[in-house]
Amino acid sequence: MEFQTENSQDNKTEQTSSVAWYKLAELINRGEKEKALTFFRLLAHSFDEKAYALQLEGDILWSLEDKQALEKYQQAAFLYKKEKKLIQAISIYEHLLTLEPENSDFLISSIPYYVELDWSEKFYERFVGLINLHEQKKVSEETILALVRSVFELVNECEDKQRQKWVLKELKKLTKMLPANLAESIKNYL
Repeated sequence: MEFQTENSQDNKTEQTSSVAWYKLAELINRGEKEKALTFFRLLAHSFDEKAYALQLEGDILWSLEDKQALEKYQQAAFLYKKEKKLIQAISIYEHLLTLEPENSDFLISSIPYYVELDWSEKFYERFVGLINLHEQKKVSEETILALVRSVFELVNECEDKQRQKWVLKELKKLTKMLPANLAESIKNYL
């Protein structure tokens, strides 16, 4: 009998939770931003992860066409990184890059994650995006050099020789796409 009571309680909690999420969706659908955020903040107290709550808040803000969503997403990515949940962190940066593909800050922030995740293809793809922004005069040479420096430091801290090898190989390929003076400065790290 005790098992049935416990099971019954779980069902009631689930139903209450479903109603709460439905109510939140309704508020968002009507564009009632302040009410939706207040209601969400009450719901967020039930989350174990602050990063997840920030990510959902970003989703709500974005659906309400509020640019503050980008800040919430970045805060969530930071917390995921701090909690060593790199997949979740990079997923947020990928989402941010979908929302703003030419945002150099998002590109710059995502590249070290790909080194840590040992994902050479995405590392290269995102670095090419940064080089394209440099060609459009939206990213300075100093910014690219600072990123290369931080990637190089990250790789040197890593004991994985394979990772070191592919990062250096990709950086060498990337230097061929850069102006001669910038490529030469980067080669000093290689």
